[in-house]
Amino acid sequence: KAEIGWKTRYSTLAFALTTLNVFEVLVVPPEVLSPAKVLRDSYFLWIIFYLEATRKIRAEAEQGLLAKNRLGSQVWHLTVVALLAVTLLAKEG
Repeated sequence: KAEIGWKTRYSTLAFALTTLNVFEVLVVPPEVLSPAKVLRDSYFLWIIFYLEATRKIRAEAEQGLLAKNRLGSQVWHLTVVALLAVTLLAKEG
């Protein structure tokens, strides 16, 4: 059950990233669109994914599905979220 949950999250992330990228390519004017902008826009989805992964790790630990300490994994996920957020808040260019 836990493995299916992770596979579902990864496939949902892939679908959301693909949808966002296709939308931007089709809708955003070419003079505004850049690879850096598309990448930065995808950070929002990655932040949501990593926050959900942090929550899921805690839930799995509480259910006894994790055999090891979850603290390292959760710290890593929250570190990635913080770095992505800082990158989004930094001025582009």
